[in-house]
Amino acid sequence: MIKVISRESPLAKCQVEEFFREFPAVDYSVSYTKSLGDRELDKSLLTDTIPMDFFTRELDRAVLDGDADIAIHSAKDLPWPLARGLRVISLLHAFDQSDSLVTLNGVSLADLPWGARVGTSSPSRKEQLLAVRPDLTIISIRGAIGQRIDYLYRNECEAIIVASCALTRLAIDLPAEQLPFETHPLQGNLAVVARLERQDLSELFKNKDVRRSWGTVTLVGAGPGDPELLTVKAVKAIESADSIYYDALCGDRVLGDTKANLFFVGKRKGEHSLSQKEINHLLFDAARRGERVVRLKAGDPLLFSRGGEEIEFLAQRMIDVAVIPGISSFQAAAAAVTMPITMRELSRTFCAYSGQYEVDQPIPATNEGTSAYFMAVTKLAELQKSLIEVGRSLTTPVILVHNCSQPDQQVARTSLGQLHLVVIPTPALILVGETAGLATEKPRLLFTGIDSSRLRFSEELVHFPLVATQIRQSISIDLESYDGIVFTSRSAVTYFFRLFRPKAGQTIFAVGPHTAEALQEFGIGVDYMPTVYDAEHLFPLIDQSSCRKVLYPCSQLSKNPIHQLTTIDPVVFYDTVSPSRESIPPLSSFVGVIFSSPSTVDAFFALWELVPQNMVFYVYGKSSRFRLLSYGVDSQFICDVQL
Repeated sequence: MIKVISRESPLAKCQVEEFFREFPAVDYSVSYTKSLGDRELDKSLLTDTIPMDFFTRELDRAVLDGDADIAIHSAKDLPWPLARGLRVISLLHAFDQSDSLVTLNGVSLADLPWGARVGTSSPSRKEQLLAVRPDLTIISIRGAIGQRIDYLYRNECEAIIVASCALTRLAIDLPAEQLPFETHPLQGNLAVVARLERQDLSELFKNKDVRRSWGTVTLVGAGPGDPELLTVKAVKAIESADSIYYDALCGDRVLGDTKANLFFVGKRKGEHSLSQKEINHLLFDAARRGERVVRLKAGDPLLFSRGGEEIEFLAQRMIDVAVIPGISSFQAAAAAVTMPITMRELSRTFCAYSGQYEVDQPIPATNEGTSAYFMAVTKLAELQKSLIEVGRSLTTPVILVHNCSQPDQQVARTSLGQLHLVVIPTPALILVGETAGLATEKPRLLFTGIDSSRLRFSEELVHFPLVATQIRQSISIDLESYDGIVFTSRSAVTYFFRLFRPKAGQTIFAVGPHTAEALQEFGIGVDYMPTVYDAEHLFPLIDQSSCRKVLYPCSQLSKNPIHQLTTIDPVVFYDTVSPSRESIPPLSSFVGVIFSSPSTVDAFFALWELVPQNMVFYVYGKSSRFRLLSYGVDSQFICDVQL
């Protein structure tokens, strides 16, 4: 026997009966009680401040105390968050979510006399009414549906607004006009609340839970912009999403080749693609359609990103919300200059502040530890004033980092006394404190290839791929006809193994350890690999082998010496293409450039015509060196990459 608690109004009793008509085999008993909202009818919902659990507190307490197994509520009455220890175990379908204008004589909203009195208990209904008929007089009404209708019979109102589903449930036969108003998204739904641990009750009622067909929303921290700083969990969420709503700084480099539907909803100072309210509704609607929704936010989704507002909006509407944290820009900015955020003796505390507020007010500040300031680059003089007023020394070190972790990153060092003189683009993160004086920077090298994991440089490597690869959709070969297979890149390995596996006895050639490592990930050993890792030195190994026919999975741009061998059958498995780019970093930020192939050399000179003097070029093999020479690069500035 299931013990049920409900409010004692006629509508609440109808709702209990309606719920259990969906579960005719379940035995139950009902206790009825008055909620705080039922007792305090003198409180106006239009003007007075009322607690969120105004209509649910007594019922939920009965469940928590064990006096009832479940409470049945109108879903729109539920507070957020629910009382600790409770959860909604079932949400029934709403057969009607509209509002109706009820009168005694059937007059429509448009035909109500000038200044007519209309009763409601909802601030949103009041707002929508006055938007259509600003002449109306809005009257606060309270009580059960019957009590509200009595306002009409007592001539205290010419009309009232109530939920259409309430009229249907109570079989009230009065003239009613359905209104085209936006209503609470859970209006008409019945919600069943039980204790968290009552999984048995959740299983009992889950087959009528409309949320089973709904999707989920995951707030994902995209980090500061470098795709290599995404967490593994974030990558999985992006790859499995049906739709992604992404911010500025979460562009192509982070999104990769996801198949999800993409929607840009980013904000910049003074430039909003959509309001926060519109974004909230987009997320809600997508989840209601059953989609796996990712809300992709720069940095961490819960730090100065309105993630809390989105969680609250969705959770109030019973959408399943998850959060995947991301690396915040303050962490990335500190890492970019190897600056400790906290350090014994120098900084034992850390504070993060926003420089932007809805109302004009001084920027908050502290004179202790390390402080990070977001969205404050346009207010450097104000920030300087606030920090000085709380006692920070004029010699306090300050670091400003624009687009931290990205190819066009810029760093400015200064002191608090000179902060107002700094010029740096937005967005930028500002770090203030004694540990900023310990910051160091490395020379930066621009890596233009696809994978830099095996490179070893003391300089900082900045990954800005100038080429991308795409698998060919249709590849037809007789794999049994080949004695061997030659691989000259990790991409070739990846795309080959998406379609095929080597046959027993086939000889495997690899151009170098990077490619051999990729093969080992698929459990395949290498028979031949040159001591110098390029196609020219792989050539004689293939030529002198006993193989009569060798498959060469390659790109459509491949032109190395291996193609000259009569035993080689080059088959294009993938295309090398130019990736889309949101911006191009200035070469003045780098001391050198690394090229992994001739195609990266071609792409480089297509983007940059003017190259700084004394810039060093690092190359994989002779083919990339020859391509650089063809562009007029002096050989003294070309160095071989040591893998």
